[in-house]
Amino acid sequence: MTFRKSYRSSFESLSIVAKDLEAFCARAGVDESVSYAFELCLDELFTNIVSYGYGEGNDGFIDLELSVSGGMMNAVVMDGAREFDPFGQAPVPDLNKPLEDRDIGGLGIFFIKKTMDKVSYSRDGNKNVVRLSKRLGTALESCV
Repeated sequence: MTFRKSYRSSFESLSIVAKDLEAFCARAGVDESVSYAFELCLDELFTNIVSYGYGEGNDGFIDLELSVSGGMMNAVVMDGAREFDPFGQAPVPDLNKPLEDRDIGGLGIFFIKKTMDKVSYSRDGNKNVVRLSKRLGTALESCV
């Protein structure tokens, strides 16, 4: 089972993505914990693309493909924003620092890497391509 859709690069699209994801997961029989993990991770990715990739107010599109096969749920997120590898270029947060000494933010990509079973980034022409995969029936685990 596969779902594909393009969304405008805007914060208003986040609620549409969440509804589309929920509907896909219901049709595909994806358990709630995996669905929830994807909702959190896709929200983080879309927010970063809108905020930093395109910049709020700039025209652009974000393509989403969801699929279930071989006991895995998969997502592919593609955008034409500036080139950025979130798994290789985003700074790694120092979780050993006291909370009051940490920078605000910076945990989203760390969270995605800890939540998903597989993550990858590639550049295809002028597109950023992020792939996320999680085994069906796996709970959302602690990130720290």
